[in-house]
Amino acid sequence: MGAFIGVLGFLAFSVGFLMFVFSIFKKKKKAKSLLIMGVSMVFFITGAIISGSNDVATQDSKSAADEKKDEKKPIKEDKEKVAEDQPAKEEPVAEKSVAAKEDTAVESQTNTDKKTATDKSKDDWESKIDKIAQSEDSPTGKYDQVMILAKDYTPTKKEVEKFAAYIITEYQTKQYSADITNDEYMLKNIFRANVINNYIGKVNTPLNNFAFDFYQNTKYLYRGVDTVDSAAVRSNERQMDKALLKM
Repeated sequence: MGAFIGVLGFLAFSVGFLMFVFSIFKKKKKAKSLLIMGVSMVFFITGAIISGSNDVATQDSKSAADEKKDEKKPIKEDKEKVAEDQPAKEEPVAEKSVAAKEDTAVESQTNTDKKTATDKSKDDWESKIDKIAQSEDSPTGKYDQVMILAKDYTPTKKEVEKFAAYIITEYQTKQYSADITNDEYMLKNIFRANVINNYIGKVNTPLNNFAFDFYQNTKYLYRGVDTVDSAAVRSNERQMDKALLKM
C-alpha cells in the first residue's frame, strides 16, 4: 500500500513539475502547478514512510521467526550430541568387560599351572620309585635309593595328611603286609612313612609314632629281615594300634 501511494505521489509530482515548467514559458500562474507538486510530495513522502514501516515490520517478523528457528535447532543438536556421546559411555564398559575376561583367563591359567605343578610333583616321585622298582638292583639297594629320594623330598601339609590317611587305611585293612614282594607298592609305602617322619621331625606325636612303626615293619618285611608273624612285626603292630587310639 505504501509503495502504491509513493508511486502515485511521484507521478503527481512529475505532472506538477511539468506544469510548473510550462507555466514559466507561457508566463502563466504557477500556483496550481506548485499546489500539485506540494500535494504530490506529501503523497510521495507518506508512501515512503509507510513502505519503510512495512519493511521494518517484515524484517522484525523475519528476525523473530529466525530466532524461534534457532531456539529449536539446539534441541536437535543436543539430541544428536547425546546420541553421539552414548557409544563413548558404553566403551569403558566394554573395555572393563574385556579386562575382566583377561583377568579371569590369567587367574584360570595360574590355577591350572599350580595344579599341573602339584600333579607333576606327585607323578615325579611316583615315576622315580617305579623306575627304581623296575631296576635290577636288590631290595636293599632299591630301599636305599628310595630313602635318599624321601630325604630330599619337601611335601606340603596337605600331602602329608594324604600320605598319613593312606598308610593308616593300608594298615587297618592289613593290605600293607599282604604282598611284600610287590616292589612298587612296598617302596612307595616306605617313602610315604619316611616323608611323614621327616616332616614332623623329632616330636613325640601319635601320628609320628605310627608312621615310624609302619615304616619299620614295611622296611624289614620288604628286605626279608622279618616275616609277617615275627615277634618284631607283632610288637610294632601293637604300638601302631596304641597310636591310633590316641589320634
